[in-house]
Amino acid sequence: MVARVGEPCKVLAAPRRCRIVAGAHAGAPSGPALPPIAQDTAAALLAAAPNPFASGAAPGSPAQWLTALAAAGIEGAAISLAEHGHLTLSAAQAANCERQLQAARLEADFHHACATEALAALTGAGIAAAQLKGTALGRLAYPAAWVRRGTDVDLLVRPGKLDAALAALQAIGYREAAPQRGAFYRRHHHDIALHRTLSPGLDLHGAGVAGLGTTIPAADLLCDDGTLDTHGLLVYLAAHAATHQFERPVWVLDLALLARAETAWSLERLDALAERWHLRRAWRIARLIVAQQLGLSALPWPPPEATLADRAALAGRQRYLASAARTPTRF
Repeated sequence: MVARVGEPCKVLAAPRRCRIVAGAHAGAPSGPALPPIAQDTAAALLAAAPNPFASGAAPGSPAQWLTALAAAGIEGAAISLAEHGHLTLSAAQAANCERQLQAARLEADFHHACATEALAALTGAGIAAAQLKGTALGRLAYPAAWVRRGTDVDLLVRPGKLDAALAALQAIGYREAAPQRGAFYRRHHHDIALHRTLSPGLDLHGAGVAGLGTTIPAADLLCDDGTLDTHGLLVYLAAHAATHQFERPVWVLDLALLARAETAWSLERLDALAERWHLRRAWRIARLIVAQQLGLSALPWPPPEATLADRAALAGRQRYLASAARTPTRF
């Protein structure tokens, strides 16, 4: 179900679980359209379900939007916009967008197939595992799985199962990307980078986040049946984005769309998890940034009132982004 803006959210005392690996995509939301998410970044077009311009606003220049879509690597989204009458495409543009759309769909299917194969290997070895981020979110929270582009596959296991999980993945052809640093990564990092010929990279996580002076234990996110606690997942995504200064706009959109994909949220429990994991500041900043970039209605709850420390953190982020803009991007 989708959280309707303005409606109270259910409060659950017990944790919610979600499976974001093998479940089918829920499809476009039914009923009245949600207020549109602000259209000031190319990534906002990823929210095109069923109508990103429900208020009647339309892109100022089709060429400008096509350029922005191309820069974001999501040219295929123009097809959806054209079908809704929001974009006029020439025959040549439409043909190119169709090719890009097909490529995006094939890429998403390939990533999903690789993730499914890896999860099957782990399950066969008796290891509980779940997929984090990336294309898994496409199937859980986005209007179509291909819309959420990803560069690799992220799998979460409990830290005590890392060596067994690595052996199971090596059995299907994966190898450590930096085996000489394997012991260091196990002690000081939250994931081990793996690779396999003609496959996307695979990051094997033994914890949700190891940064910002804290760690999200895998046991707090991962259940025995391979499901993830939904509340924990949302705070984890906020923390992951915060460790990277919310450098990718799509990380902001992940939070907004996941929040809209569920109705049984408890803000009290989200705040409690952030406090427990020593991520209160990251959680607050995440909500402020979502409100700034996507509008006050993007999340089911109003943003917190910014404190002096919050404003200092946001100013620091802007300085970081300004500096990063002068150097080649990492993403």
